[in-house]
Amino acid sequence: MITLASASNANIASHLVANFLVLWEPFFVFGWLYLRWERAFGWLPAIALTGLGFTIQHLGSVPLAAAAGFGVFAIMFAVVFALVRNLVVLWPLFYPVASGIGTLQAGFVMGWDDAGISAILLVLQLLIFWWVATKPRSLRAA
Repeated sequence: MITLASASNANIASHLVANFLVLWEPFFVFGWLYLRWERAFGWLPAIALTGLGFTIQHLGSVPLAAAAGFGVFAIMFAVVFALVRNLVVLWPLFYPVASGIGTLQAGFVMGWDDAGISAILLVLQLLIFWWVATKPRSLRAA
């Protein structure tokens, strides 16, 4: 990652912080999509579908080869998630570093302004999670 950052003239600190603050993507991909696919098709198809879905999610914003590489990383993360069943294994350590590498490979250099936007989005996500968690079950089911 350090080589990619210096080749892109990226500030590695701001780039890592911006990627560290992105919780929505691993939460959506592994905490929601993977679990739904696992419930519907089983763990092995869920792993493959996670990789395929992650690849498709990135088509159009990165070249096909990069999107396919992202899909391979998603498969590896899906295997880990399937074994431990906990997002804390992926985020905040492994996922942000992989995301940082991927964004640099795709030509997206994130500065401190991007980190600030990511921080605002993270706070909003956490507030939504808190709000959903504190609602009575009868309202959540409706």
